Amino acid sequence: GSLFTDLVFETREGILLNFEFQDNKIGEEHLKRYMDYKVALQCQSGKKVVTVIICTYHIKSEVYVYEETETSILRPIIHDLTDSYDKVKYLSLKNKIRNNRIFSQREIQYLVLSPFMVAKNDRTRIIKDVCLLIEEIKKHGLYDDSKMYFPLVLAINQYVSDENEREKLIEVLTM
Repeated sequence: GSLFTDLVFETREGILLNFEFQDNKIGEEHLKRYMDYKVALQCQSGKKVVTVIICTYHIKSEVYVYEETETSILRPIIHDLTDSYDKVKYLSLKNKIRNNRIFSQREIQYLVLSPFMVAKNDRTRIIKDVCLLIEEIKKHGLYDDSKMYFPLVLAINQYVSDENEREKLIEVLTM
């Protein structure tokens, strides 16, 4: 079958960061799939690949290592976002739009990743809210690097079930 990574960025040093968003407890089958992604990316690009797994559920501090062969080992960086949501920070960013103040890259990152920080049953609501905020940010020219919105496209595709609504939200981010 085809292999689709969630999100890939290239660093200034030429290393590919393969971000994978994981909703369920990580099992051997997930690690095998991430290894397949890593190998495919390395073969296609000829570059070093680092896998970063963003967990949207609470994880224990177990170390996840997948050894396919002696020389082919996946040691992903695993980060749990569920403890990162800060309602006060989120509301202060909403206020920043009302006050027409420019956003930093870090603030945009926080907004874009915030749907992954909340409980699963709140994700769709937060996704819609963040899309409305980004629409305002774009309209007022408060941040101009639309590449930063890509993780939100992933969240929309993963959590918004209504196709028309999905298309409208993605349009907000890509137009």
